[in-house]
Order: sequence, then structure tokens, then C-alpha cells
Amino acid sequence: MADPGNKELADYGARILELFQCPQAQQNHFLVATLDDFLGVLCALIFAKCNNHPFKGREGPIEIQTVIKRAEHIAKGRVRTSGNWLAGFYFNGALFRIAATYHRGLKVVSGKETNNPMALVFQYGSNCLESEINSKNRLCGDARFVDIAETVDDFELAFDVQSTGRGCAASDIVSKPGGKVWGVLYEVPDYLIDRKTAKERGRKSFDEIEGEGTNYKRETIKVCCANGKIVSALTYTVKCPKAGLKTNIHYVRHIIYGLRERWVQMHTLPR
Repeated sequence: MADPGNKELADYGARILELFQCPQAQQNHFLVATLDDFLGVLCALIFAKCNNHPFKGREGPIEIQTVIKRAEHIAKGRVRTSGNWLAGFYFNGALFRIAATYHRGLKVVSGKETNNPMALVFQYGSNCLESEINSKNRLCGDARFVDIAETVDDFELAFDVQSTGRGCAASDIVSKPGGKVWGVLYEVPDYLIDRKTAKERGRKSFDEIEGEGTNYKRETIKVCCANGKIVSALTYTVKCPKAGLKTNIHYVRHIIYGLRERWVQMHTLPR
């Protein structure tokens, strides 16, 4: 703890621990969830510090050749686990978590966080990354991480539908004997699933976000959590898959980092 920065982060951790140990806090699972998200902020900042200063030597415009080289390394399965760039990734992740936690914390202290029925949703694409699913133009912090999970039935990850918003092929899960797909399991308020109920509260629905009815269809599948528990969860699969489409590294990066954020080790990806 010689570094004052480390001492400051540890002090924040101690304050969160003190709140966790408060009986009143333990009776409010929304508050507990918010404090848990704050712990995620601290973890991200610690990882950023472990990987050097995130902005060291960063002046002027981004160097495109450096970015291209990084993309080439990832495409070849060579992913760096340390360095300034990864420090920036963790630091930016902490900023996203702070924004989401601030949004949720305000609802908790104002009493607007209610006991809405929750739906389990399995995500295997870009929404594996918390900063994506809980961004302002998606669920605004209302998706709550439950666990990592893999499909019970045999599937593989595919990129077989064109996304006009991203300008590349988006992900899908398709049947494949012996295959399994890892993803992230979230709790999402029931009213945010369907367009009608979400619109009644002035919100964007998960169906709208996923393009349900156009590119995707909503269905229920079985997934196995990390502790071995099997649960039913909603997910979205492509209605009319097309062969020969190409995705891009920026989209795939959301998936990889989202799973790495939850400690899922990626060994193979579909090409």
C-alpha cells in the first residue's frame, strides 16, 4: 500500500464493505446490487493501474497503423493481457460502470427502484459487454448481471445476419452437434422485454434493441450456469440466416471483452 493511489482504492473498498455489513443495506437487494457494481468499478481501476497509466504517452491523433496492427494480432488469436492500451480499456470500463451505477443509485435512494418482475435473458453477442447492454441507448443500467452460462443444447456461434447499424454481420447461435456457446445471463425487468410495455413507461424494449420481428426472433432456451444450475432464459436468434457474411474486429471485440470481463476464457471463435 505504499502507492497513495492503491491506498485510496482500498479505502473505498473498506467503505463499501462497511455498507455491505449494515443490516438495513442487506434488506435492500437493489442497494446491494448497486454496491456490487461499485466494487466492479474498483476492480477495473485496480486492473488499469496494474497495466500502467492508461494515457501515458498518448498525445495527438490515434495512430491508425498501430490500431491495424492490434487488429491483426487479435485476428490471429494473439491477445495482449497487459500494457497501456489494456489499461485504457479497464479505465474506460470503470467510467462506464460509474455512469451505470450512478444512474441506478439515484433510483435506489429516491425509491424509484421497484420490485418489478424480472426476466432471465441470455446474451452471446455484443451485449456480453456490460457497457453495451447498459448504455444510454439500450437498457440504461437496468440489466443486472447474474452469471456466465453456456447453452445446454448444442450450438455454435455464427455471424449470419447483416447489421446496418454496425456495417457488418452480427452474431447468432445455430445448431451444431457437440458445440456449446458461452454467454452472459442477465436479469432484465419484465416490462422492458416487450415493445408495448416498455413504451408505456417511455423506454426502449429489448425486442426493439435486438430487432425482434425483423432480423431476430425471441425464444426460450436452457442454459447452464457456472455453478451447474440449469435455467430457462430468453434469447434472440436470427430469423433468416445468410451464409458468406463477414463481421469485423470491432464487433467481435465486444464479445471477447464482454466474456473476459466475466472470466470466460475464449479458445476458439468461428471464422
